[in-house]
Amino acid sequence: MEKIIRYACVGAFVFAAVIASLSLPRREVKTIAQVAGIALDRSGENIKATFEVFEPSVDQPYGKERSVVTSIGKSLKDCIENARRSIGKDLYVDDVAVLIIAHKDEEYLLTEIKRYYRKFNQDYMDLPLVQVEDQTAEEVFEGKGKILSTEIAESMLLLGKRSTIKDLFNDVKPDVFIAGVGKYEIIS
Repeated sequence: MEKIIRYACVGAFVFAAVIASLSLPRREVKTIAQVAGIALDRSGENIKATFEVFEPSVDQPYGKERSVVTSIGKSLKDCIENARRSIGKDLYVDDVAVLIIAHKDEEYLLTEIKRYYRKFNQDYMDLPLVQVEDQTAEEVFEGKGKILSTEIAESMLLLGKRSTIKDLFNDVKPDVFIAGVGKYEIIS
């Protein structure tokens, strides 16, 4: 009798777990483009934003496929909206691993970054900032292959070289530079 009660309890627990897992809200992975990194350049009086996007799959946080989406707008918010319209998916930018800017337009781009991130709370203040010199920021994401943004952020952390948005709000400019087209090398 004891075994029957035990098996009935286990069966009821498994049945309840299955029902609960089916009723939990899930994000629809087919309608979301997960942004791993953002590269910002200046294009006249506009901002040119390049998003390194990966396709998440159900069983893994980072998908195997990555693509690059570029958009132009008056602000970073406009760029995100224009990219959303062009690919037909919502851009999920909450988990961005790195933000890359062109050094030649540093003042303009840093002002826009401050304007965009000023409305957010402290959760986004640890986003690493990196600069490129003698090339455009979007060139870092060119080519195919693995997701570079997460590797750049990990390399900066391991090397102890890391400028963040928090530093930017404390009037400390990013001092980490990378170079490379379709790949990267930390040069300072």
